[in-house]
Amino acid sequence: MSVLELVASSLAGLDDDLIEYIAGLVTDDDSSSGDELAEQISEFLVSSEFVASPEEGLQKAGDLWQHLLEAGAVKERKKKQPTILRKKKTKTTTTTTSPPPTTTTS
Repeated sequence: MSVLELVASSLAGLDDDLIEYIAGLVTDDDSSSGDELAEQISEFLVSSEFVASPEEGLQKAGDLWQHLLEAGAVKERKKKQPTILRKKKTKTTTTTTSPPPTTTTS
């Protein structure tokens, strides 16, 4: 089954345009974690009055995500750390200096 078909079967009764949009979110957005996508999907489900509460929306979105994972339509996504928080690898160099030459006076 395609992602679109899996979304449609998991969210039967939802407007076709929203089903297509959600399927697009799932397939096109590789930068978001599964939790972030579930929150986005939940917001759409609540705003379209498909579900009554954000909690119910998260439950439906979580069930959808699990269905997609089990079908092999998506892969588990890890939460990505914001770029600004990633540690930069810095190259450390060590320099040695010789003591200045000494002059002797006689």
